[in-house]
Amino acid sequence: SHPQQTTSNPLQERLQALRSRVQTTLFLQGAAWLIAVAATGVFAAGFSDWLFHWNDPGVRVIFGVALLAACGWVAYTRLWLPLSFTFSDHLLAQRVDRRYPGFRDALASTVEFSAANADPRIGSPELQTAVIRATMQATRHLDFSDVVDSGPMRRTSAMTVGLLMTFGLVAVLDLNSSGIALRRLFSPFS
Repeated sequence: SHPQQTTSNPLQERLQALRSRVQTTLFLQGAAWLIAVAATGVFAAGFSDWLFHWNDPGVRVIFGVALLAACGWVAYTRLWLPLSFTFSDHLLAQRVDRRYPGFRDALASTVEFSAANADPRIGSPELQTAVIRATMQATRHLDFSDVVDSGPMRRTSAMTVGLLMTFGLVAVLDLNSSGIALRRLFSPFS
């Protein structure tokens, strides 16, 4: 068997790098949400147990199940759903076109023309080739990653770090009670 030769398409490589950046940003934001919800749930359950002295293990089981349900919901909505979405080259090209309105959908057209291999059924092959060449020239110095808004991810991460620092400080102030609260939450029948 012969090794399969692949041709390097700079546009596809740049769109793949953009796709990777989008997925990384979505993962980091979803992970920050999951950590924030888990930490807040553990803190709320532990603080509630410390404040009200829940001696009934059933109440602690309910807290644990509620915490698992909340974490499962966040994992599904903030991680699984966004990361399972397919960001096609055409969709990413449209995002770049919107970011740079002067292109007037030229990048999306270029992706379509490149995928069709200058198919005469969708227009003049010479015009398609000219559009591809002109768009490649116009976009060669653009940073496609500009279309990724990492602001929400940064804000969510900062919030999560703040929560973890606050909860950590509270836990350190009374290590004994914090340890008891954690044991009672994660081992409710002990």
